[in-house]
Amino acid sequence: MVMYRLKSGAILMLWLPWLAASAFAQGQVGPDFVVGDWNLTSDFVLSDGSIEQTVAVATAATETIFGTTTQIRQTEVGIRQGQDLEVATTFAINPTTAEWVMMRADSVAGTVDVASGARNAAGDEWLFTSLPATRPDGGLDRFHFTNITAGGYTLTVSRSLDGGTTWEPFWTQTYVRATGGVVTSPLPAVTTCAQQEYGQFDFWLGEWDLVSPAGASSGDTSSIRLASGDCVVEETFTPSTGRGVSRSMYDARTGQWARIWIEPGVMLIFVTGGLVNGDMIMTGGSTGTNQLTNRTVWQPMSNNRVRQFTQTSADNGVTWTNSGFDATYVPQGSSAQPPTPPPSGGGGGGSTGLFELFAAGLFLCWRRRRLR
Repeated sequence: MVMYRLKSGAILMLWLPWLAASAFAQGQVGPDFVVGDWNLTSDFVLSDGSIEQTVAVATAATETIFGTTTQIRQTEVGIRQGQDLEVATTFAINPTTAEWVMMRADSVAGTVDVASGARNAAGDEWLFTSLPATRPDGGLDRFHFTNITAGGYTLTVSRSLDGGTTWEPFWTQTYVRATGGVVTSPLPAVTTCAQQEYGQFDFWLGEWDLVSPAGASSGDTSSIRLASGDCVVEETFTPSTGRGVSRSMYDARTGQWARIWIEPGVMLIFVTGGLVNGDMIMTGGSTGTNQLTNRTVWQPMSNNRVRQFTQTSADNGVTWTNSGFDATYVPQGSSAQPPTPPPSGGGGGGSTGLFELFAAGLFLCWRRRRLR
């Protein structure tokens, strides 16, 4: 069972059978064995069968959201295939199912993996299985953490193209705790996500106050910044009560954006999508009894503002009804009265003059450099 909760508080219950982690037991104890500083080596099986070895370093720490230790964030940096490498992994708990979810953003591959899982009954292994939506070929990836000790652990990644019946290992990574808790290898600068597609969500970058469609201040704020080598769009949402974070990244493998939303005490929301007529639209389906399809729309507006709203569909996306969250992001320090959004078509977007497009492009380039 998965619980989807919109920022407005609306709750949607979903059953996603692929979230099961085989025979692994569920539990509130988190994968805190990854916390610390590490030296690591990776053996990756290339398409021609040869083995490529990568040497890197990693650091991970727990993070508190609104007074609750809710997530673990790990960053790996090194060199792979002659390029600077940064892999950002977030572990966060689903308090409804007691499962953990991991989102792994790889700067060199330009891909995002989202997987869920738990530890085994003995407590010495963790197994995560990817969600099908994260692979265009319908395959599954499995992330298996073993040999867990105070001094290190091993991560083996396997792939299945038959729904999980058989698995083929293709990547092994060994972590050894850094001496004295200090990473000794140099940390390279990572700038590998500069391709045009990774800038599609730049219109949402900034420091924002949120107002209602009528222009009333909600007291909520949001900080949207680039992270992980400019690969990840990272949101810190601070409502009048509570707090939430999200991470979004373009996946070169699928040609879509993937996003997870983390809210303490609530399930993570996982959606995918991309630009439609200038709007960013991400969708997550439901297999529950209500049979609703759900999506979130980010719509650029005039005066460098952004409208975000949620919708549901009972006919597989033929028609949509606005529901739950609807707010305008206003740059902090500017007037709260929101402008009228552009005419939308098919969920958002409208015609824009050449001058407006040119001006918007200059603004986004300036903002992306400023927020790095």
